[in-house]
Amino acid sequence: MKYVPEDRPIVVTGAVYNLTKTNNLMADPEGSFFSVEGGEIRARGVEIEAKAALSASVNVVVLILTPMRNTPPILPIKAIRLHRCQNTWLRCGLTIPSLTGPLSGLTLGTGGRYTGSSYGDPANSFKVGSYTVVDALVRYDLGASRHGGLQRGAAC
Repeated sequence: MKYVPEDRPIVVTGAVYNLTKTNNLMADPEGSFFSVEGGEIRARGVEIEAKAALSASVNVVVLILTPMRNTPPILPIKAIRLHRCQNTWLRCGLTIPSLTGPLSGLTLGTGGRYTGSSYGDPANSFKVGSYTVVDALVRYDLGASRHGGLQRGAAC
């Protein structure tokens, strides 16, 4: 589903999904270093993304992904939740592209990602905590100056 208002520079998209995968490879629950077929897994969830131009030069993006339910593989050990499958994922970012004047060609930005907790193995014997990552962006387009069409970028 997509929504684009006529009078504002905003785009909102959304999806509800129900995915099924068969013959899924996963870590051997017996503890060996081999992979075994885990049968069928299902993932259901909601994804919403919003993009907006706050002004002529400031853009913002927000993405939310929330699995509603994960059905465990068909194995002797029934997982509470699929391992390495986060509960919630959120990303947002802000960019200020192509400043003017002596800073022409310079783009600044920042963003962040939140990843919810997950289990670390098929038996759900330990939990991996949630975490947040913050990014910064500095990009300079040399094509906007007298130096030609070369771009350099850095992110941390």
